[in-house]
Amino acid sequence: MLRSLVGSEMCIRDRYMTGGDLSSLTGGGSRCVGNTIQQYSRWYRTYNPGVGFGGFRNVYSHNSIADAPHQAFCGSGNDMVFEHNLVSQIGFETDDSGSFYTGYSWAHRGNVIRYNYFEDIRTDIEGGSVQAVYQDRQMSGYAIYGNTFLNCDCGVYIGGGRDHEVFNNSFVRVDLPVHIDNRGMGPHRASCSPGGPFELELMSYNYQQPPWSTHYPFLVGIMHEHPCVPVNNRVYNNTFCQPRPNFTDVTPVDAAAWMDVFEQNVAVGC
Repeated sequence: MLRSLVGSEMCIRDRYMTGGDLSSLTGGGSRCVGNTIQQYSRWYRTYNPGVGFGGFRNVYSHNSIADAPHQAFCGSGNDMVFEHNLVSQIGFETDDSGSFYTGYSWAHRGNVIRYNYFEDIRTDIEGGSVQAVYQDRQMSGYAIYGNTFLNCDCGVYIGGGRDHEVFNNSFVRVDLPVHIDNRGMGPHRASCSPGGPFELELMSYNYQQPPWSTHYPFLVGIMHEHPCVPVNNRVYNNTFCQPRPNFTDVTPVDAAAWMDVFEQNVAVGC
């Protein structure tokens, strides 16, 4: 357990917590709880997150991570919970990044981001954008709910992934609350095509055999279910308040073509 740590400018290895085994889906039970991490990444400005994560069934909760130029959370893993964290003033020196960042996998799924507070996630780079929660390069299968996003460039950014649920979140003064794109149908098609790195990673876990086939049954036929299309994303019951009128940049035509659902996302007064 990593608990009640208060510090700044520590080495990345001091703040990386993992546990468990993905091949056998054996839970780690590790907990990163109640830490205060701020004003870090003073020398190594990028890819030196407040907390690095990995493994299977670990918990990251009640941490306060603030005032850093790039990332608060960064890593990959499965069936983990990120809850009741305060993330503020992250990403101000970077572009195309996220305070919570993960990507490049179909396998690393089943994770939950809930009841967190993301505040002042903005870049100082003119014309740039950083994301509070960044699901990059077709990362899939996250549940993101009950979070508050305040004063951010972008709230939830889904870069071509599938099987996400984004619901019951509050977006206040967020330029773009939710973004989804179809990069797997274009420049990143090689990653999701048969024989590509996503399928090879799944094969390394024997995903069509237990325990993976029973724990993630919807993965068994993924190569025959529109593998490069950002399907089955559900975005619902969110509220937003902002100067700009749009909740998402996904058009109704694209949402229908991708089999994604947007419903009951309501504009409210600030």
